[in-house]
Amino acid sequence: MKFTLLFCLLFIISCSKIRPEPAIRDLSFFHPVWYKNLDPIHDAGNLPIGFATPLIHENRVFVADLKGQISCFDLESGRVLWSHLEDSPLGGQLAILNDHVLYASYSGRVYSRAWRTGEIKYAVDLKAPIESAPTFYQGRMFIHMRNHQLMALDSETGKILWSYKRAVPFATTLQRVARPLVVANKLFIGFADGFVAAFSIEEGVMLWERKLSFASKFVDVDIHPQIFDKLLLVSSSEGPLSFLNPENGEISSTLPIAPGHTPLIQGDKLIFGTQAGQIVVIDRNRQIQHQSAISETGLSAMTVWKGMYVFTNFQGDVLVVDSKTLAVIEKRHLGQAYSTVFGELAVSGKYLAIYSSRNRLYIFR
Repeated sequence: MKFTLLFCLLFIISCSKIRPEPAIRDLSFFHPVWYKNLDPIHDAGNLPIGFATPLIHENRVFVADLKGQISCFDLESGRVLWSHLEDSPLGGQLAILNDHVLYASYSGRVYSRAWRTGEIKYAVDLKAPIESAPTFYQGRMFIHMRNHQLMALDSETGKILWSYKRAVPFATTLQRVARPLVVANKLFIGFADGFVAAFSIEEGVMLWERKLSFASKFVDVDIHPQIFDKLLLVSSSEGPLSFLNPENGEISSTLPIAPGHTPLIQGDKLIFGTQAGQIVVIDRNRQIQHQSAISETGLSAMTVWKGMYVFTNFQGDVLVVDSKTLAVIEKRHLGQAYSTVFGELAVSGKYLAIYSSRNRLYIFR
């Protein structure tokens, strides 16, 4: 992912001239509620990059940060309801399963806590960094780790059921990790070596694999797989956008375009932003219906909020796009130099939660 890599290089450069944090202003579409600075202590010139995704559940906001703290905030007031400091930086995405919240550390430890009280249920050490959210299916939890390993655990106890380790060449990059998709007792997942594969959920037996990218680098299949019009939708960091038969992995069609994030399925259409700053709409015939530039830099995340599309770009802007005309109706900067969003945007009713790469949590209404 070229744009992601170039952006990350900026964090290594000395950052002595960083814009001060501005007071949050009320705009016509964005109504700021509160925000938290969750940046860990760090040396000047070595900015810690946040990849976290906030989680909204039952009028609470959960976030795991690089300080190693899992926090539960009141959605309306921002008041801390409970928090726990773990022994390793946290990041990535959280998930709710029944009455527990699950999250993981960069050291490879998976935690399950009661989401109401924070009481620990279990913790299991998988010994490799974890950033993506788990996928739950029939009492099992599937996790894709940064060492290219796929793990299947009992979701109630954390017991390891099976694992699959992928041998990935050093030349590839892994800025994002594809979350597994489970459909009809099959698990689909993309890997950093340019392949997508299907597994049985019971024993972890590979059913088929298909290579999507033949480039020498940046071949990661890091877009979360989805089912669109009965086909498996996947893409590598450099494209193409591919539609596969989920039964055997045969490629039905491709489009020479690379999404900057996981596409959003809206009825019979696919909508996503690209690394070139374009918004793209694809119809059920897998043809490009609309394509236009809305940003000078790549688009990193997308959601639907208040009936509009909301995008973030690598300049730290949040763009509101009219869902009918696809025109930008408002733009807001997150207020920090070198800000962007590497995780996903969280929406619940009238609330929007954003966690920036500068480790700021923003809540809008």
